Amino acid sequence: MHESVIVKFQADGNPCNLELGFVPDFAEIYNLNATYGSPFKIEWSPLFGEGQEIWHNRIADNTTTGASSIYFKNSGGYISAYQGLAYDPGTENDDSDPAGARGFSGITIAAGFMSDDDAILVKAHRSLRLEDLGDIG
Repeated sequence: MHESVIVKFQADGNPCNLELGFVPDFAEIYNLNATYGSPFKIEWSPLFGEGQEIWHNRIADNTTTGASSIYFKNSGGYISAYQGLAYDPGTENDDSDPAGARGFSGITIAAGFMSDDDAILVKAHRSLRLEDLGDIG
């Protein structure tokens, strides 16, 4: 089953464990308030490897920047998988909502990607099939 989730939120300057209901196979994370030279879009997938992402940097309108606008960041990325458990006390005297552990999953977005009051947009996808085919050359 393929699933997609689109979420928009206002950052508070802290890391964010974003509950999506699943760990995505592929995600695009946008900082709509990114400053020049910093990433305004990050593409992330567990297939890339730990800490690896594709960054799209915001460049100056006058194109005087010498920095690459798109590059593969191969260590210390801003996005990672998030999975955890929390205790849900359930609804008292209601068997349809029993107490117990509930799973939470999504992504963690590091504070370095966003500042207080930045608008963040996340497009997350879970595919029917996620497969690394290796060297098919």
